[in-house]
Parts: sequence; C-alpha cells; structure tokens
Amino acid sequence: MPWAWRLPSRTSKTSRISDDPKVPSTCALVLGLCVALSVGTGVVVGAQVAGAARDSRPLHVTLGTAPPVSPAATVRPARGPDPARWVRTPPANSQRRHAATTTEPFDTLNWAGELSTGSTVRSVSGTWVVPTVLASATSRDSAEWIGVGGGSRSASGLIQTGTDQATDGGRTTDSVWYEILPGPAVTVVDPSTGRPMQVAAGDQMHASVAQVRPGLWRIDIDDVTQGWTASGTFAYHGTTTTAEWIVEAPTVRTRIETLADFHSVRFTDMQTVETDPAAAVLRPVDMVNEQREVIAYPGTVQPTATREVQIYYGAPGAGTPTPPATTSPATGYDVASAAGDVFAFDPAGMGGGYYGSLPGIHVVPRAPVVGIVAMADEHGYYLVGADGGVFAFGDAPYLGSLPGDGVRVDDVVGMAATEADQGYYLVGADGGVFAFGDAPYLGSLPGDGVRVDDVVGMAVTASSNGYWLVASSGEVYAFGAAAHLGTVATGGSPVTGIAPAHIGGGYWTVTADGAVEGFGSAKSFGSLPKVGVAPNRPVVDLVPTANTAGYWLVGADGGVFSFGDADFVGSLAAIATVDDIVGGIGTGA
Repeated sequence: MPWAWRLPSRTSKTSRISDDPKVPSTCALVLGLCVALSVGTGVVVGAQVAGAARDSRPLHVTLGTAPPVSPAATVRPARGPDPARWVRTPPANSQRRHAATTTEPFDTLNWAGELSTGSTVRSVSGTWVVPTVLASATSRDSAEWIGVGGGSRSASGLIQTGTDQATDGGRTTDSVWYEILPGPAVTVVDPSTGRPMQVAAGDQMHASVAQVRPGLWRIDIDDVTQGWTASGTFAYHGTTTTAEWIVEAPTVRTRIETLADFHSVRFTDMQTVETDPAAAVLRPVDMVNEQREVIAYPGTVQPTATREVQIYYGAPGAGTPTPPATTSPATGYDVASAAGDVFAFDPAGMGGGYYGSLPGIHVVPRAPVVGIVAMADEHGYYLVGADGGVFAFGDAPYLGSLPGDGVRVDDVVGMAATEADQGYYLVGADGGVFAFGDAPYLGSLPGDGVRVDDVVGMAVTASSNGYWLVASSGEVYAFGAAAHLGTVATGGSPVTGIAPAHIGGGYWTVTADGAVEGFGSAKSFGSLPKVGVAPNRPVVDLVPTANTAGYWLVGADGGVFSFGDADFVGSLAAIATVDDIVGGIGTGA
C-alpha cells in the first residue's frame, strides 16, 4: 500500500466565529496547515439521558387483515391498478439471455426495469434500497416493486409488492404496499397504530412473491433496516408467465402520475423459480413519455450469481442504454487529534475538507477531544470532547453541549449526527445517550438498567430514526428503528469504532488490529489482518466513502489504510510522530 504523503496547499476558509467576544479569530500554522476555528458555545436545551433498550423482537404485520386506519393518518387517493401501459415491444429475435449486455427494450408509459419471460414463474424475489426522492412542489410519484404476471401484453393479472415515494408541496411521503390486479394497491398499515408502516429513504427492503399451491400465493416484504416484516397469503389466478423488477410511475384515479426524480434504484438478489429455467430470458423495459422520449431506463444486468441491475431516472445517451459515469463523492479525508488539531488530506487541486481546528486560535479544550463528526453535506464538522463539549466548524450548526447545560461528565466517547444536519447525539462509555437539536431520543443502556463501562462509539441509521451503540467487547445495542444485525467477533482485539453505511441498513465495526466486519448492507472490502499488515499503533476509526463502496482505516499515529474505492492521498504517520489521533471523516471537493 502506498505511503507517500503530500502536504496540500491550503488557504483559510471563511468560518463562523464563536459568540464569545474574547475568542480571537486569527489563523495559526500547525504542521504547515493553515487552521482557523469556528467554536460554538451556548446552553444545551432538552438533553435527554434516560430511556429503555429496544425490544429485539421485530414487529410482524399480517397482510390482508385490513386494520382500521387511524383518523390522524394521512390517506392518499386510491392507487392502481397498475398494469403496464405498453407502447412498443421489440421483435422476438431481440430478446436476451440473463448475462447478455445489449438488446432493444420494451417501451411503456409507466414501467422501467427488467422482465423475466419464457417460462412459468413459481416465485420472484429481490432486494433494493428505498431511494431519496427529490422533493417537488407539484404532485409526483415513483414506486419500486417485484411481482409476477404483469409483463405479458395479454396479462390477465399481476401480484406485486413494493415501496412508494409520493412528493407534493415540497414534502415526500414514503410507504409500503401490495397489489393484486384487478384490485387497487393496499398500503401496509401498522395494526398497533392504524398508521402506515414506517419506511424511509435509505431503508433496505427485501420482498418475495411465491406460489404456495395453484391459486394461492404468499407475499412477503421486510424492512431490513427498521426490523419489521409483513406477509400474507392471497388467492391469485392470473398470468404467471413473467417476473418483474420495476420502477413505476403509479396510476392514481386512472391517471399516470408524473414520475418523481428517484435518481437511481439498484435491484439485487434478483431470484426466480421457474418451470423451465433454460428458456427464461431477461428483457429490459424503458419508460417513455407521451412524446416517446425515454424518462427512466435500466442499465446492464450484471451476470452475478444473484443478478442485479440499476434503474436510472432520466434519458440515456444515444444507442443502447448505459449507466451514467460515476465519480467518487469523497475525494479525501481529515483526521483529528486529542488536542483538537485537524489535518486535511486531499488530491492535488482539490480544496475540500478543512474548516478549522482548536490550536489554530490557541484554544485548549477542557477535556481531550474524542472524535470528529462530519455533516452529511460535507460542508462542516464537529469536534467533541470527553466532557461533552461540542465545537462546530464551517456550516455545522451548534445545537448544545453538556458543559453548556451544567452537566458534568468525563466519559463521553463519541458523537453522531443526523442526516438532516440539524441534530446530533453524544454517547458515554456507560451507554448513556444525549440528544440535541432534531435528533430523536430513542433509549440508552442506563435507562434500561444495563450497566456497562466499555461502549466505544455509536452510529445512526440512514433514516435517522434509530442508532446502534458498540462496546469494546463486540456487543452491539440497537435502539429505535435500528435492527440488531449481529455481534462482533473480536478475535481478541477490542472493538474501537462503528460506522453506518450511507446507503442501506447496515454498519461496519473495526478493531484495534484493523479487522473489519460488515453487517446488513455494509460489505467488507478488506482488513489489515487479511492482507498481513500489523499497524504500528491501534486503529481508532473506520471512515466509509459516501457511496459505501470502500473505507479508510485510521490509526492512532495518523496512519491511513485504504480499501475498496477509497483513494489513498496521504497520512500523518509518514511525516510526523504522533500517537493521539482519535478519528477521521471523509471529505468532498
């Protein structure tokens, strides 16, 4: 692995100055880095420290029981039925096998995705992540689903289940549903509340539709991130000659809704059981508007053992649809020390990532800094002290701290921010949780009577409605909608950190020797023991890239180890002798 280090040229960025007039705003030089501070001070409001641990038993909903809908629940107009609105189908000789890469697509006014056809289908399944839909002032809608029977022009029925994102008035509402043509879609409702089941952008979903016996089919849909499941059996006597993985512009009151900007959706684990698998072929489906312009389309099906395909919002280039070019959302990284130094590393010509440090204006924190936390938009960050002191830099909003509220502790070990950048949590070694801003308090270990002293960090779910705490022993505690996905096999080396997958419902953990374990949607891209590397100093943090396709490991000496699509752009260990680095963050351009 490369260890060359480049000291990036840098100028001080404009930063928000503390509301304490005695704090200067001069810029000092630390190891050649120009560092300026934006310190937030104030009084905490509403810090919450008690609660109960989450029940590890997941909620199960029986579909088809039609529980009463709460009067307070938002009721949307009846959706569906949603058969394909065919415009054009390709000639028979253009169909492709599962691993093929090119073919002329079907055209419809409301579907984009893939059809498996050529054999009688007994079951279909798939996994996807609920997309973040661009909010619209006018009514727009998109839905992702798997199903059986709708891909034939002579289809006499369709059985399906999926998720939906309806946006209007600048707000987006997510929901889960199932549908059996010719009936309309049915929203899945929590029987305990009478409200639609909770689902949010970033949640990982898994669904299947399978024949139990002729005429009787079972629908299953699970929110892996939030930990709930739903299933039911239904009579279905419709077409079974196709299986589908689709993004749709739903039909409301017989009218096809304007397609919402879903950016892209990736279906994985695309499985079928068919009577004649050798005869089954995949056919792509493009969605077009009334002018026959493509507005959504599938990329190339990846010929993996489980098959996967990405479906894109918008129009492809000329010719065969191809996925748009991608760039890494993160171009570099920052590491922070116990004294509040921030050292920024980025590729030549990039200026992202640096917003200030404590030594830059000669501020000595009352307690050692224990972590650095980035804003979701990467335009700022926080430093947090062992006493719960919070220092805000760049555009990061200061929302409170423990010293500001007169709370005296000395065992804060970590911090995590919400996706909306308007809230954050602090966590103590005893598993006590303090919530600030819009961060919802969802429980703590002391609140449940659990006594520990080895919690080392926390991670927030992508939907910000749950969080995990991890102990050095490898125990993981889940609260709110966070699903308990497993306990860390430490192998004798203590756990030192936990990081959430930005996409999907999972997290990574890392141990002092650099062993990485991925849970849920977080895939492992390598670890130090697996490549035969022993770090000079303990690994203290794992920093994922924004697209969850890689990560950096950060050592206490400022050593940086890159895995997956994470680029190596330098390390502190190569040019200085330090042993108090406490963590890192990914940065953008």
